[in-house]
Amino acid sequence: MPISFDIVVGADRSSSNVTAIGYESHIIRQDERELFQIGKNSQLLDVVENHSGNRPEDVNLTNSDEPWGSLYDKYDWQPVTSNYMIKDIVVTEIKQVPVIIANKVFENKSRKIATYNASISDSVANTVESTWNTSNKISAGFSIKGKVQVYGAEVEPSLSFGFEHAWGKGGTTRQMTTVGSTTGLSVTLNPNESVIAELVATRGKMNVKIKYYLILTGFAAVNYFPEFKGHYFWAYPINNILNGEKYKVITENIQIDYYSNAKVVLKDMKTSRVLQSKSF
Repeated sequence: MPISFDIVVGADRSSSNVTAIGYESHIIRQDERELFQIGKNSQLLDVVENHSGNRPEDVNLTNSDEPWGSLYDKYDWQPVTSNYMIKDIVVTEIKQVPVIIANKVFENKSRKIATYNASISDSVANTVESTWNTSNKISAGFSIKGKVQVYGAEVEPSLSFGFEHAWGKGGTTRQMTTVGSTTGLSVTLNPNESVIAELVATRGKMNVKIKYYLILTGFAAVNYFPEFKGHYFWAYPINNILNGEKYKVITENIQIDYYSNAKVVLKDMKTSRVLQSKSF
């Protein structure tokens, strides 16, 4: 099941949460071998010799490695598989500030009462940026998907958008959206009266730290020549022969920048008194 996230952004950390489902499993890749220091044939021979006390002729991790046919199929051994799963998710920061995105002045220069469409709108970018710890040198070859929902005081989210990025590769997903409206707000002005319409929204930032486990499973198919303890072929659980760490923890940092809770505020130009306010 692919890894995916459901990110709920509230007013603060206590009202925000991130849930995740899924995992990723695939036959071990070369960059994953290197991460566990078994990327070279000599390294595989060394770890098996260290485990068994006898240096083998060959060590293989997958069907494609084997020069003499598939031991994995013949003996029903499981090739070495890389397994990714979520270890921990923490919302580290939430900031929200009101900002004026755009404004427009309406002035009645005529000698008659006039009504103006005081609605205003503009385009803003909601972004999801992914960065990874510098020690991670693997791409893993799969993607992560997610959905962001931003809640204000309403029961329903005021903003919802999706994102997708390749695991292990930094990058930014950008979604342009229109805030405000071009209709729905009007103002009537006497001669020489003027108002300013301000498009106001909440600009927010949320930071999330995600830790993944990378665990290897399966067997190393080993060929001894001459025989070792009466057998040419042996299968060792990969975690039994690994030196050092039996798993890796890889960290991803996600930053979400968003705009929500847009409204248009009409103010008297002379006194700055709020005349009307309409949310969208």
